[in-house]
Amino acid sequence: MLNSPLVRLLSFLYRMGAILRFKPPSIKVDAVVVSIGNIAIGGTGKTPTLIFLAKELLAKEIPIAVLSRGYLSQQEHKQPIRVAPHHSWKEVGDEPYLIYRRLKCPVYVGKNRVVSATMAVAAGAKVLLLDDGFQYQRLYRDIDIVTLCADRPYAYFRERLGALKRADLVVVKSEGRGGRKEVGDVWMRVKVARAEDLRGVKVGAFCGIGNPKSFFRTLQELGTVVVDSYVVRDHKEFPQLARFAKRCLEKGASYLVCTEKDGVRISSEDLFIRRLSMDFEIEYGKEKWEKLIENIIDIVQNGYRCLKRSKSPFPN
Repeated sequence: MLNSPLVRLLSFLYRMGAILRFKPPSIKVDAVVVSIGNIAIGGTGKTPTLIFLAKELLAKEIPIAVLSRGYLSQQEHKQPIRVAPHHSWKEVGDEPYLIYRRLKCPVYVGKNRVVSATMAVAAGAKVLLLDDGFQYQRLYRDIDIVTLCADRPYAYFRERLGALKRADLVVVKSEGRGGRKEVGDVWMRVKVARAEDLRGVKVGAFCGIGNPKSFFRTLQELGTVVVDSYVVRDHKEFPQLARFAKRCLEKGASYLVCTEKDGVRISSEDLFIRRLSMDFEIEYGKEKWEKLIENIIDIVQNGYRCLKRSKSPFPN
């Protein structure tokens, strides 16, 4: 499927569109801009990587803000706004809403990330985390982080492998696999909060994320017994959730489980649902990650510009 003529055609059209839309990244703001993006279709661990980075910067008391387009949200094509407690996930998007709830830091949503950046700087942010910004050319980025997934590292769509030459750091979501550590700079693994509570428990598992197999594999590795599953497209709601819950209970499930991102899209409080809190931890490449943090601090304090990667970490 990944090498099908349709996928190759879509990849070509995406790249041509990027070329036709391309404008020199001449707009700079008075803050460090760090992009966390990808060159794949999705499910590469972009949001967990952003949250992991944001937590480290916040722990060092560095004022940050997150800039997001708000994909498929009501706000996506409007003038940017700062997310507030009264906003819903439908207004600002499930991922920005989750990031806001997890980090309690400023999050700006809207298509024009240059305007969002200007707003964030005016509010005092020193580091701007540009969500899904690897292909966003209008805003100058000091550092580009690209995320990949170990169980499908060549599921590319947006750009060719050579695009990784533009990346300063390649983060790989390990999926519990040994993998080729020469591929990527830093490897992250998923850590589930209160994972011991899931061992041997019968559950119904549902999700609507970029890589559903990753979620189900995590449950399997935790020793969870999945009696039934329900999958929808990324960012979508769960219209058959009540029916699915009934089916799972009939099969002996103690409760339902989903990802934390899926959890923000559930309005019903009648169902017994455990939203799994999953974070990243470094499996390999800690030194390079610490160097990244040092580089960000250097730019904040001294205006130092990171040197771009001279060659792709991937073979041709």
